[in-house]
Amino acid sequence: MTDVRGGDGSTVNVYDLAADSWHNGLGFRSPRFADRLKGYVVNLLQPAAGGHLALELGVGTGWLLDSTSRLFAEVRAIDTSSRMRQFCQQQVDALGLRNVTVEAGDATSLDAIGNATADAVYAVGVLDAVPEPERVLKACARVLKPGGLLVISTANGTCPWHRWRDRLLGTRRERTGTYLSAAELIAAARLAGFAERDVITWGAAPQRLSFMPAVAAIEQMEGVVTAVGLARYLGVLSASFHKL
Repeated sequence: MTDVRGGDGSTVNVYDLAADSWHNGLGFRSPRFADRLKGYVVNLLQPAAGGHLALELGVGTGWLLDSTSRLFAEVRAIDTSSRMRQFCQQQVDALGLRNVTVEAGDATSLDAIGNATADAVYAVGVLDAVPEPERVLKACARVLKPGGLLVISTANGTCPWHRWRDRLLGTRRERTGTYLSAAELIAAARLAGFAERDVITWGAAPQRLSFMPAVAAIEQMEGVVTAVGLARYLGVLSASFHKL
């Protein structure tokens, strides 16, 4: 679902090989997690709703497009994985999303996108998979119009779970093993020419947990964590920025 490292042993190849599983829902997020994530992304995109052009980086199988495509006149859905793009195109065709174009592209450069042409750019999981996330942010700043909106959702580096998981189970090949905290993401975005709008940390239930009683219990715990001011340690970082 994400973007580059390039080359035959890279993230691109990993996602080509994993595309069938993602398409069939195996190894993907639990339905509850996916619904929450989609909700956060759509809500963060609302200030740009009605704009002409949005870009989704690392579109994968296109699971967000049924909701995000309604917000814009045109969406360019970008991924480096040809197999992911194939499934994404099937999704676009099945849903009749005539305003969506699926295309190859590198999130660290966005060479096919003109300067200051996009009203919004959004990406889920991309920053976990690229070794230099600041290059993605700079590319986004280049293609966005002044005042344009950037929405990012990524693993929260302040949450201890991600590093514990990687130590116990090893870092999966589609991740770099480096996760940004909210402060680090804000600092990198500012250097790229953005100012933050909304920064949210959320999510205590594991992405693949689908046993709903357990999910409900963990989400109750998440509510307690948030209420006592410790939300910064939750698992997902979703944020929006505007180009200066």
